Amino acid sequence: MSDCHQTVGSGCYVDMVNGNIHISGVVGGVRAESVNGKIETRNLGGSVRLSTVNGRISPSFDTVVSVTEIDLDSVNGTI
Repeated sequence: MSDCHQTVGSGCYVDMVNGNIHISGVVGGVRAESVNGKIETRNLGGSVRLSTVNGRISPSFDTVVSVTEIDLDSVNGTI
């Protein structure tokens, strides 16, 4: 499992194989890629790009005002 918790203005990039990704509170942009694992996010801002193969993507946004782009991609998994 990989966790990413950062402050406003920071960015986050996570690449995981055979594990889950949990990201929260990142406002500077997020890119997460997973193979055989789920991606769960909350309270994100900036550019959000989430991609998985054989996994679920569960994004949660309190507001999309600070989100500049949302790109969600899944092969053989739910969003």
